This record gives sequence, C-alpha cells and structure tokens, in this order.
Amino acid sequence: MTTLPTRTPTGSIQARGREWHTFDERIARILCAAFVLGCGVQEPSGDTDAESETGSADEDEDEDEDAEASGEVASASGEVDASEDESVSAGAEASDGESTSGSADASGETTTSESTEASDGESTSGGAEAADESTTSGDAEASSDAEASSGADTTEGSDASSGNTDSPCVDGTWATTDVTQVGPFETVEEQVTGAVLYRPAEMLSGCLYPTITWGHGAGGQPSNYTGVLHTLASHGFVVIASTAGNVQDGGNSGNQFNNAMVQVAQWVVDQNSEPGSPLFEKIDPAKIGASGHSQGGYGASEAGQNPLIATSVSISGAVGSTNQNGPAFIICGGQDPFSGARCEDHPLSSYNGTSGVPVFFGTALDADHGNWGFGASSPSAPHDIVQATLAWFRYHLLGDEAYRSWFFGPDCHLCDHSNWTVQRKGFE
Repeated sequence: MTTLPTRTPTGSIQARGREWHTFDERIARILCAAFVLGCGVQEPSGDTDAESETGSADEDEDEDEDAEASGEVASASGEVDASEDESVSAGAEASDGESTSGSADASGETTTSESTEASDGESTSGGAEAADESTTSGDAEASSDAEASSGADTTEGSDASSGNTDSPCVDGTWATTDVTQVGPFETVEEQVTGAVLYRPAEMLSGCLYPTITWGHGAGGQPSNYTGVLHTLASHGFVVIASTAGNVQDGGNSGNQFNNAMVQVAQWVVDQNSEPGSPLFEKIDPAKIGASGHSQGGYGASEAGQNPLIATSVSISGAVGSTNQNGPAFIICGGQDPFSGARCEDHPLSSYNGTSGVPVFFGTALDADHGNWGFGASSPSAPHDIVQATLAWFRYHLLGDEAYRSWFFGPDCHLCDHSNWTVQRKGFE
C-alpha cells in the first residue's frame, strides 16, 4: 500500500489579505463557507510565526500549538501534503476505502490483480482527504492519522476476500483455502519471454510453491482467461501461461510432449535457481500441473505425458493416452455445442483411452464452451469448473486433504453434486 506523506499542523490559521498561504487555511475557509459554521479566521495570538510569502514554513516537528481563538477550526493532522495536481504514485488511486491495484495489462509491467490490500479500515486518497473533524466550542480535535471509515471495501481478488482467511505455509505445510471463493493471496501478473506469469504478490520465505502451466484455446491468448488465472494464483499457485499461437506446438523439438506448455513450465523451474528472480528458491519442481481449455486441453493431456508434469486437468478438449505421468482430470461442458469438444466426442474418448493412472471424467451440466470463465477480466466467484480444477490441484500438488473427498470415496463431492455427472477409474 502506498503511504502518503502527512502535514504537521501549523497552529493558528493566519490570513494575509485575500491570499491563502497554507493548505490548512483553504480547508478552514471551505468548511466555514460550505457548512455555515460561523467561524472566522483570526489573527494569531502571537505564539505562531508568520509563514513566508512562498507559503513555506520552518516547522519544528515537536511543536503542537493550540488555536486560541474561540471560533477557529484546526485541520486534521493527517492531511495529505500534496499539490492540487499531484496524484498517488504508481498509478493507484483510492477513494473511500477502495483502491485499485494497478491491474494487469499486456504492457509487461508487474501489476496487482484487481485487488486491494486494506489494513484495518485504513484508506489512502488520490487527493487531499481530511480526516473526520470533530469541532468543540473553542478547539478542533484532530486525529494524528487519516483513517477512513472502518471496514473499507475491497475489490474482487483481494488478499482478504469474501471471508477467506490468510493461508500461509507453516514449516512447509500449506493451510487449506476455500475454492468456492477467490483465494486469500493478492496476485501479480508479469510478462516474461513467451509467456505471462501470474503469482502471489508476496512469495513467502520457507515455502515451496506448486506451478500450473496453462494452455489457451485456438486463436486465443492468456488474456482471455485473466480472471481464471488470477483466481488460480490467489490460492497459492504460480501460474505460467504460454503465449504461443498453438500451445500444442513443440517448436524445434517436434515433440508434442515437450510442447509450449512444458517449455514455459521448465522456465519456471529454471527461475528457481536464479538469485535475482522473485521465484528464486520458491518453486517445488516436483509439483507441476498442466491445465488448459479447448486446444489448451489437448495440450495439457500431451504435457501430462512429460515427466516434468505431475498431473493434468483438461477442459473441453483432451487426448487419450496410456503414457500419462500422473492422475488426469478430464472436464467437459454439458451444453458445449462444438464438435470435438462435446462431452460425447473427444473428452469421453480420451477418458476411455487413458489408462495406467487414476482418471476422473466430469461433466459440468450448466457449462458451454466458455461460460465458466473464458473472457473474464477479473477474479470473481469461481464457476464449478474452476472450483473443481482448484480442488484437484490443491489435493494433488499441495497435499490439501480437505479436497480428497471431492474425488475419492463412494459419496465423493462431485459424485453427489447436482451440477456434475462423473465417471472414474483407478480411484479404488
């Protein structure tokens, strides 16, 4: 959070003709005129030195002079010391307890994810914002800090969102998060070579983070899934999304099992050894999952055959294989109209064609090809498909036992869910 400078009160308000030399005077005049307080600006009683013609004063920080005139109003001591044209640095402007996060764009700058970090009701303001003023019969009481209304609102994707509590890792063990909500971690988005990185803004010391490599659909880009990818990162994942035109493409390798999704996942692993990287010694190279949508779903199934990938989640597109490196989750939308992506097409045939590992096949009955998150520009309450994806990765990559019951047992959560039909094998 950007901390704005404060102005120390100068004591009595001093007038020189019709020229105002301090910000405090302007505030007092505005209050008197707007609210008909009946207060007058009086000459100082002699205990305050006059300010210079330029409006500057050499003030002692320890000096705290009381206004002696009975009708005088003192301004709050937490006022912003800023010119009328000055704005909050870093492009973040907050008002009434709500701040923007410098939300991510494609410019390559590190930005926070449509989120705010509200600290116990404190808010900053893009302009001069006076604290609540309490006027007595002769003196005005001023708070030493500019605190706005208690319980300042936070935007979606906040690090204290919707009742979710902080979820740090303690001694290498991660606490559970609620996958039905945006997660507890504030996130940032960074452009890197050939990919976009979404991650928790604060990479906690002593914690090893799992990675999800994401594949977009044909003709798309990671920006089509901004809200979904920030939501994944808000639950403690480092998410890397390739910007390749076709994420199934293996480039010069000619090997689809070393496709663009695997290559950017390897980049994350390499950053774990780079002292100047925010990922330095923060990544668990054994906990990498692959997920994607449509063409990216095919890419996730293919990436899942690479030893680097521990598990995969394929949405609206998948490839059957007897060579998966770890458990596979295949998801389709019950309302998907597209040939190949329809549940009875490639998703089901891929489920039938995959063996040797546990395979979970789930149909989200209300979903079409993209209404579960495609095109969402900011984090919001996750759709059932995003919830299930989070639950899968929380269990398989973070060891979060709270989500084992979503997939295992005769009465598993998705088995009994009204919006899901499921098939499973290898889950005995």
